[in-house]
Amino acid sequence: IVYVVIMVKRKPKSSPPAEPVVRLERPQSLVEQVEQALRQAIVDGAFADQKLPTEVELAETFGVSRETVRRAAEVLQREG
Repeated sequence: IVYVVIMVKRKPKSSPPAEPVVRLERPQSLVEQVEQALRQAIVDGAFADQKLPTEVELAETFGVSRETVRRAAEVLQREG
């Protein structure tokens, strides 16, 4: 029987930086972009009879997947 002991060297805790760290802006997700575009189109009355095009049509229009369109539409639907 052979026992092996592995020693791990830990870094000492560093002190917080003297200057505040600038938080980076993250780009909007595709879902958020589609959601905003749909919201604006609804407000502008861009859809005849207040009916949205199909997910397939919207996905082709925006150049995204149907899932992205579906998730964006779900957010708008929850908001009423």
